[in-house]
Amino acid sequence: MTPITLHLLVVGAPFFLIGAVLAAVLRPARLASGAGFAASAASSFIGLLLAGWFLATDQTSVLALGTFIPVGRVRFSVDALAAFFLILTFLVVLAVSVYSLGYMRQYESRYNVRYFAVLLNLLSLSITLTVAADNAVLFLIAWEAMAILAYFMTVYRFDYPATPRAAFLMTVIMEIGAGMLIFAFLLLYSYAGEFGFDAIRRAGPTIPEHTRGLIFVLALLGFGAKIGIVPLHIWLPEAHPAAPSNVSALLSGVVVSAGLYGLVRVLLVLLGGGPVWWGIVCLTIGTVTAVLGVMYSMQTHDLKCLLSYSTVENMGIVLLLFGAGLIFGASGLPALASLAVLVGLYHTLNHAAFKGLLFLGAGAIEYAIHSINMDHMGGLAKRMPWTGLWCFIGTLAIGAIPPLNGFVTEWLTLEVMFQGFRLTEALNKILLSLAGAALALTIAMSLTIFIKLYGLSFLGMARSDAAARAHEVPVSMRWGMGILAISCVGLGVLPFLVIPFLDTITTPLWGTSVTSHVVAGLILIPYDNRFSAASPTYLAFMLPILLLLPAGISAAWGRFRVKRVERIWIGGLPALRPTMQYSPLGFSNAIRIIFGWIYRPQPNGASAAFPYSSYFVRSTGYRSHIFPFVERFLYLPLIKGAKSISRYAVRFQSGSLNRYMAYMFILLLVALLFGS
Repeated sequence: MTPITLHLLVVGAPFFLIGAVLAAVLRPARLASGAGFAASAASSFIGLLLAGWFLATDQTSVLALGTFIPVGRVRFSVDALAAFFLILTFLVVLAVSVYSLGYMRQYESRYNVRYFAVLLNLLSLSITLTVAADNAVLFLIAWEAMAILAYFMTVYRFDYPATPRAAFLMTVIMEIGAGMLIFAFLLLYSYAGEFGFDAIRRAGPTIPEHTRGLIFVLALLGFGAKIGIVPLHIWLPEAHPAAPSNVSALLSGVVVSAGLYGLVRVLLVLLGGGPVWWGIVCLTIGTVTAVLGVMYSMQTHDLKCLLSYSTVENMGIVLLLFGAGLIFGASGLPALASLAVLVGLYHTLNHAAFKGLLFLGAGAIEYAIHSINMDHMGGLAKRMPWTGLWCFIGTLAIGAIPPLNGFVTEWLTLEVMFQGFRLTEALNKILLSLAGAALALTIAMSLTIFIKLYGLSFLGMARSDAAARAHEVPVSMRWGMGILAISCVGLGVLPFLVIPFLDTITTPLWGTSVTSHVVAGLILIPYDNRFSAASPTYLAFMLPILLLLPAGISAAWGRFRVKRVERIWIGGLPALRPTMQYSPLGFSNAIRIIFGWIYRPQPNGASAAFPYSSYFVRSTGYRSHIFPFVERFLYLPLIKGAKSISRYAVRFQSGSLNRYMAYMFILLLVALLFGS
């Protein structure tokens, strides 16, 4: 196999393009969409194997297509970092492609399904080209194509009331970020003399510190718009509920992760890291993003909105780790810097797996009951056992329950924060300690949130007629969820296989390998064996035994005892009613009270009394509105200021030809004055 053919297969070009063409030309629509999804799945599977091979062998594949002015050298390259993000991309796209074979049937009579299959293949291709681009202009072209295609996939259900606002908001935030990235790459070009990443990397040390600082800020905000850092996160809770659930899985698992790839590529690979204040900024923004993301996730009843705020939280955790890595690197602790970035990359992969799984699970629930409001769910585990099982695995994973993948990286994240005592600067020690405390709060609240999600959605009694009539989703949807569920198990139980691969990415950054500091057989030892240790692999074998042993003893003991079965007292009622269960609002009420200074809840009560007396209430209702902190204090003032400026600027556009000629005359005089 030639290098060109091999590289094309890695970036998925042949089958993604074939899938887009087949979906566009075949008839009928179901055959066309099926062929498109099958081609996308095949390309993802082949690319997954080859990208894994590149990462395992630490090889770099380069595809040079000549020189094109003004782009420069048109070149794509797959190094260890690109191969890792390609693995992440292909894993999620494979699951989404299989899942979509059944999921998109519900839209065949309302929307153009072949159009969706075309978009899926093109979006997958644009993401892989973004990761493989070895030139700033090619990167920005692929980046913009990814944003445009993500917009069209978000507005696929164009007749939903919330879709236009969500897509507009997403596009505005994305384009603001893209503008900042263009400015950052132009600054890099001014010192490198060309747009190739190799030239930029060589020129990195020659860039003055103030310019490097400006590039850092532009890159953080530009990629942060895609990641969803506070305050640029507001598009996520809007776009996810509006988009189909398979699109939400792509947005949260892959598109958002592309922003993290860009941060690592620019800040750590091209610029080679930076001063301590870079790390402090990333650490602070990441901590605030994680805490606010989990707090707002707690208070929503919309399943996909809850998951989108959880994405904000997890992206904050990854940015927090990158910030810790920059602090350690600038403080002369390269091994800890490598460990922090390694754990951040590991958590990025884990997040793509369990968040993609939960979004697909939300789509399965919506497919079955036509709602994503948790007030309409309940008892779905009995009626949708496979969906319930896969979502249970995803819930345990995102809740950091051992031995699944979320536990591995969140435990390692806490361990990285605890290593802050090795720093010499008191301020840095305090900041890492505060970030660790905030992270512990975030993990605890996240576990509470996902107990709420699974308990109110899958357990208990059905809260609506639709939930009572629900049935299992098509087989392809179950397979799509199963791919990611098995990945969550594998990434958690086998960390000793994953970490050496990630070490090939972080070793060139600081010239230090950390595998020996972390992996000792089947045991994880973060940096120092005198500090702490854990083995998710051993836990995977021991936990089932520890769970089954008491159950076996109880069952054996119960054979020799007399059982008495009595009716449970429920206030004199003949049977338990669905309305007597915890509601989503009631479940999160304690957190709302504790953090009322942030939430500022605004309750709205309503009641209707019998006509003959106001003391006998026929029905009552309660609603609580959470204060939109960021929107109220940042975006609304900006919007009001822009409107004021616009009203003032309109005076200069009167439509008078004489006034326009006067403007030109004044401008000419100013130009002559300064020109002389």
